Amino acid sequence: MRKHAGFFLNMAVCKQFCYSIEKRKRVNKVIGILYIAHGSKKADKNQAVHSFVKAFEAQHPEFLHALGFLEATTPDPTAAGDSLIAQGVSEVIVVPLLLFSAMHAQEDIPQFMATLQQKYPDILFKQTATLGADPATIQVAANRAADSQMEVEQFLLFVHGSKSYPTPEMTVITQKLAEKLGKPVSYAFIYGEPQLISKVEQLMRSTSRIGIIPYFLFDGILVRKWQQELNARLPKLKIVWTHSLQLDEQLFTAIENNLQEVMRS
Repeated sequence: MRKHAGFFLNMAVCKQFCYSIEKRKRVNKVIGILYIAHGSKKADKNQAVHSFVKAFEAQHPEFLHALGFLEATTPDPTAAGDSLIAQGVSEVIVVPLLLFSAMHAQEDIPQFMATLQQKYPDILFKQTATLGADPATIQVAANRAADSQMEVEQFLLFVHGSKSYPTPEMTVITQKLAEKLGKPVSYAFIYGEPQLISKVEQLMRSTSRIGIIPYFLFDGILVRKWQQELNARLPKLKIVWTHSLQLDEQLFTAIENNLQEVMRS
């Protein structure tokens, strides 16, 4: 994880965020944050998520914190929620450590929340938005691309994708990136349309210098697989790959923004 001074909240946001917390303290609410991550078969990836959450926790001792994983490792979200409630929280805010509100955020996480709500009917449960569309997250991607700006003519945002990915949200993200980078930015998916290979082939008609920004929390197996795939299929094309978001601590601001939004409701 890279540290940047930019992850601190600006004063206006901090004032509102702290006010929301103090308001809850006055009515004797103990708030717990339940982070839910995807989970990986790679132990180092799961450890990176633990470290990220611990670093955020250190900046926010006013909350109780727990982390659960959807698959591949433990604890699952129900067990993590149990641990929070055992510590005496009266409200649980669920924070998906995911970029987009696809199946996991729309279906899997609400199912875990429903299970917890049934077990603990007196506890208030809320869920924040995902991280991908927040300005702080977009800024991290822009920072990754900035180092390659002189080498490329167009950027392509490379996203996991699914049948339920929010296409309008993708358009907004690429527009904001284009404004920051001063160059055209489009997007492509592994799953869904437009697909990565076909989009790169389309871009090749107008440029031979493409920068690909992996919009993933990690430089993981999928990113490496598609790097190799593109190099094998299009060996003469000059492709510059930036790093992924790499759980940059600037993402703390995105989490804080989402928490503030939920706490205002």
